[in-house]
Amino acid sequence: MLRPCSFARNLSWFAGSPTSRARGRPVRSGHASSAMASRFATRWTSHWADPELVQVIVCEECGHPGCAGGYARLSRLASYVMLSRTVPDPGDPWYVSEYRPSHAIGKHGAVAVPLAEWTRWGERFDNLPHPDALPPSRRSHLEAAWGLERIFSPRDEGAPPARVLRDRLIAAAVRSTEEAKAHLLALVDWFGADAELPVGSDLARAKEIGAHVETLYFDLPDTLDRPAPLEWRAFALTADGLTPAFAATWVLVPEPITA
Repeated sequence: MLRPCSFARNLSWFAGSPTSRARGRPVRSGHASSAMASRFATRWTSHWADPELVQVIVCEECGHPGCAGGYARLSRLASYVMLSRTVPDPGDPWYVSEYRPSHAIGKHGAVAVPLAEWTRWGERFDNLPHPDALPPSRRSHLEAAWGLERIFSPRDEGAPPARVLRDRLIAAAVRSTEEAKAHLLALVDWFGADAELPVGSDLARAKEIGAHVETLYFDLPDTLDRPAPLEWRAFALTADGLTPAFAATWVLVPEPITA
């Protein structure tokens, strides 16, 4: 699930900027717990021609660009730069392996970097693109960060999301189960209606705008086919509409689905 950086220790992926590789100095993380940092050397790629396929982490063993995955999609979401999960062709095993996302982005879906932080990085990396030069973030950039895929198991491949959600959602913390299902399915439809449509919103903390993030409870099959409970803080309702929630704390403003 999406993690904006540089806000709190438990949310921090980039608590400090990586140092420059200029003058032969190795690139290292500025924070020991940074999930995007390599143990030995991390550096930005110099190939920014295709923002849909940017290698942000190079191979720890050889240090050469183009080896061992570490890719992300780059976009601009209002006051953030988004590094999102790549979308390889599942029918091409070589492509899936060659252009797999970096570990942190593959696990959580996306990283949101505040423009101020990105600007500071730009002072250290001459080839870092200006935020205004980046394409706008699209719904597909945010979908993986939302966390819907956690509800599905390998056995659900090809199953309609609506059916899986109806079968597995068992309760909501505040709203009725039926109301929660309706809101959840509305967001599934919003993400799927036009995945390549730019998102005209920004990220904000739910508490700062007075929004309550709803907690949903699911029964999920485990490896022994027994139900395993899962909690997901999936969406928030405001006076103006409905928004997906990211990392249980962050929402989109203005809300993508109006009241």
